[in-house]
Amino acid sequence: MIHQLVRDYSAIAADWESGAIAWTATRNNTHVLILRGVSDLVNEQGGEIYENDDFPGRAREVMHTLLDALPAWIVCAYKKTPEG
Repeated sequence: MIHQLVRDYSAIAADWESGAIAWTATRNNTHVLILRGVSDLVNEQGGEIYENDDFPGRAREVMHTLLDALPAWIVCAYKKTPEG
């Protein structure tokens, strides 16, 4: 699957959940801001988190980074809406 995405689309990343959320928001003419954090990188051989038992620590670090950045993203998102 990963090989096919790289071959067909020159993909460097894939995010199924955000894609589905963005598609649904667009279909419903709804603004959406999706912030995602990367806790591990996955390739055809597996992922970092699978060989590392510090998922809670890595998730905490990612979430703190996202929460710190959230206020600026909200301001940016509101400036880009027709109402803003």
